[in-house]
Amino acid sequence: MKKKPLIEQLVISNLKNSYDAVYPGKIIVLNGPSGSGKSSIQKEFQKLMMPNLWVKVGIDNLFDSVMPDITAENMGFWQLKNPIRWVEESKDAGENKIVTLFVGPQGNKVVYAMNSAIAAYAQNGCNVIVDYIAYDQKWLKDLEKKCSGFTTYYVAVEIPLEVLEQREEARKTSPKGHARSHYFNVYGDKKYDLVVNSGSKTAQEIACQLKQLLESKQSEERVLSEHDLEYVDDYVHQTIDELMQAETSYLVVLSTTAAVATLLGLFGTVWGLIHAFVSISQRQMADIVTIAPGIAEALITTLVGLMVAIPALVMYHFLYQKVRLMEYHYMYIADTLRIFVKRFLIKG
Repeated sequence: MKKKPLIEQLVISNLKNSYDAVYPGKIIVLNGPSGSGKSSIQKEFQKLMMPNLWVKVGIDNLFDSVMPDITAENMGFWQLKNPIRWVEESKDAGENKIVTLFVGPQGNKVVYAMNSAIAAYAQNGCNVIVDYIAYDQKWLKDLEKKCSGFTTYYVAVEIPLEVLEQREEARKTSPKGHARSHYFNVYGDKKYDLVVNSGSKTAQEIACQLKQLLESKQSEERVLSEHDLEYVDDYVHQTIDELMQAETSYLVVLSTTAAVATLLGLFGTVWGLIHAFVSISQRQMADIVTIAPGIAEALITTLVGLMVAIPALVMYHFLYQKVRLMEYHYMYIADTLRIFVKRFLIKG
């Protein structure tokens, strides 16, 4: 059985093994107040989507965890204004305690790096579900900008404030009053793809809602039409023609050299014979002394012509076959690409 050329094997192997790497991953951003259950939703969604991997990242592991530890010894530092982050306590009009997180210039750099990391996951083909708290709406705007090239769904995780503060007090993962500090402005004025309520629905139920969102959006996502496929096909073949034109441009020099050298050799042969006959007519005799110079001249030019023409002709045919083989490989890749696009990107 004849083996496929190496380039064909590589193309087939790459199409089979790196399909997921060709396309960026999708992003789901769960934006809501601290303690609204976004981490639980992430875990349930991961389980629901297996074996399709969704990486869970967010403000806990990309912002909070990378910061210096807050200890009893340095607590005073974190309660005063500094370049990183700090908290301030106050009360609202109803005398409710509020613990507000402020982020300084250095802390904001970490936030923007977190946003870049989220986009980087998607860029490398990973699906990402993000636990996000938009303490500052500039953070969310920056995330939108960095994720604009990827399929991104923004989900508002709502919860009644009373339920949220009950959870906050029971869990003790953040001081009471922290959720209230950003509860009314965390969502901003953004239009969300989905709004869920973690106070009335379980994390598992919300995970199912997220899956339904993906399925509904997937059917609405733009796919290539047959007209688009024809355009891609024409573009690919035009590119191949340009490549082949570049590859064959120097073959003309070889073919012309072979032809012209042969004709010049023939011209020299005729010229030498003419000289030989002229010598015979002038001397009125046809001995070797009279004929030899003209014949030698004719043979030398013939020899030189053949010495140039034969290598040029051999090299021309050798390179011509190489170019034709290259064209075959290009056409094979083009046909494989067409099948690949038609299978995965053409609707229906």
